[in-house]
Amino acid sequence: MIARARTLLPAMALALVTLPAATGQDAPRAQEDPPNTLPFSPTVRSAPPERPTYPQPIVPPPPVDGLCTEIGPIIRSGVLANRFAALSAATAQGAAIGRMETGAELRSLGARYCTVVIPAASPVTAGSDYNQVTCQLDQESGETPYLDTFRTRRDALAERLSECPAMGLWTAEVPESAAPGDSPLSEAQRFSHPDVRVEVLVDASHRKRTGRWPMAYQRTLSLIFRVPNPDKPEPADEPALP
Repeated sequence: MIARARTLLPAMALALVTLPAATGQDAPRAQEDPPNTLPFSPTVRSAPPERPTYPQPIVPPPPVDGLCTEIGPIIRSGVLANRFAALSAATAQGAAIGRMETGAELRSLGARYCTVVIPAASPVTAGSDYNQVTCQLDQESGETPYLDTFRTRRDALAERLSECPAMGLWTAEVPESAAPGDSPLSEAQRFSHPDVRVEVLVDASHRKRTGRWPMAYQRTLSLIFRVPNPDKPEPADEPALP
């Protein structure tokens, strides 16, 4: 038995040597295969893909109404110490009444010129309440009292003025309407600001002319700038009753 075992050992050793090696598919996996993609973000980020750039459109600001630009110097002149006097050559030289040439926008509304009144320049008018610039836009006469068309135009112009950037904080007062007749009637939309002494009025007025006229009723549409008369004399003290 011992002799037979000695002969089997070399044969078994030879058989182990001559066995084919196990293939990779058959061999047990000690660990999983490494992933094909990294499970984390790269340390250095890659540059983003190039994209075509387009110029950003430049949106121009809305155009400013030329009327806003034209009335600005008139309002500023009312704030200054001369209180409108510098707007015409006559009032600048000391006259009580002068004429101011208008720009394109006021002319398109019907005002060929504006009348400048400085009441303190004359003893006759010194007691008037306002220094004033009046731009008459239109005037019509008729056989019967009528003001509706001028009211409509007044409201449209007032709406246009309210959209001026510099007048965004001004307060507009809308007048109550009354039936026009033989008595004078003035219905003005008034713009005012607590920090600006100047008032801007769009006035639709109606009156009956004195005398005998075939078209006696007259209506007027005006744009008015006014400021309190700084040189208005104080009222005289009434004598005490005995």
